Amino acid sequence: MDAEFYQPKYQYLDSLIEKKKSDIGNLFETNTGFTFSSSIFSEQGEYPVIKMTQIPGNGFVDIQNAEYVSKSYFEENFENFFIQKDDIVVALTGATVGKSGMYIDKEKSLLNQRVFSARDKTKNISTKFLLPLFLSKIFRDWVYRNSLGGGQGNVTPDSIKQFPVLNFSDSFVRKVETLVATAIGAYFQSKNLYPEAEKELLERMEWHKIATNQQLIYVATSKDIRTDERLDAEFYQPKFKNLKKHL
Repeated sequence: MDAEFYQPKYQYLDSLIEKKKSDIGNLFETNTGFTFSSSIFSEQGEYPVIKMTQIPGNGFVDIQNAEYVSKSYFEENFENFFIQKDDIVVALTGATVGKSGMYIDKEKSLLNQRVFSARDKTKNISTKFLLPLFLSKIFRDWVYRNSLGGGQGNVTPDSIKQFPVLNFSDSFVRKVETLVATAIGAYFQSKNLYPEAEKELLERMEWHKIATNQQLIYVATSKDIRTDERLDAEFYQPKFKNLKKHL
């Protein structure tokens, strides 16, 4: 018996179950990933593999450091395990259990083991409505409560599919979807503008010239070293010398 499961802070979840009109499994197409052999992964390829590490918990899937498989391997063997734009994925195990994110890239990706996915099934409700539900405290409590009982957090795909959805009006669903679409647009805009903003900032502050100057020759003398303040040699490295004038 797992006593934590019965804690008062989770009792409101039981009332949600009583009031629910449907659940995730009925409203969305769901799937779980495949246990791929690590031998097929590489740093380059046509299709990234979405693992739990690609779900940072900020609402989106991050493929920046993903591993890849070739297009021919993907299409010949595992076409049933792909995800596409606007799918939502959820980590099922470990420290990232319950973290969710929307896949926003145009190209398909493979879904790795212990990752759950949800996709639009009807025009009545979309993953843009589902995303804020999966990012809510209610969903986190649901996942945590259902992942108890072991040394490592582990929630089953069936538990995710049984997450209750109440009877929302169409107008409310459309409003939420519109707000999420706007937020996604803002995310793309900030993502595209960030490198430009960073470049402008560095150029104006001239920090990049200090950080990248490898030609500086500097020998620390006794007058430069305050033994009453610091003794660590790294503090006096040449690469940090010019920082003093910016203080």
